[in-house]
Amino acid sequence: MVCTARRTREQPPWIGETLWGTMRAYWDTEEAQKRSQTYSKARLSDCNDLGPHIHYFGPKSYQEIQDELVSVSASFHVF
Repeated sequence: MVCTARRTREQPPWIGETLWGTMRAYWDTEEAQKRSQTYSKARLSDCNDLGPHIHYFGPKSYQEIQDELVSVSASFHVF
């Protein structure tokens, strides 16, 4: 994954030289460093002493989520 490559600074074989250089140059900018800090802080925030948010259900496509919502809404009767 790209996040691992950013952290380790080891170029994966599937990223070409030109793109890798561009990515590394961006990661070293002050803007990217600030953005990374902000997003990291938000990800690890502790809302109402519940700890950081954790995803338990794994990756889902938008289509899967839409299908689930339609299924759930179909089970409710509106009068």
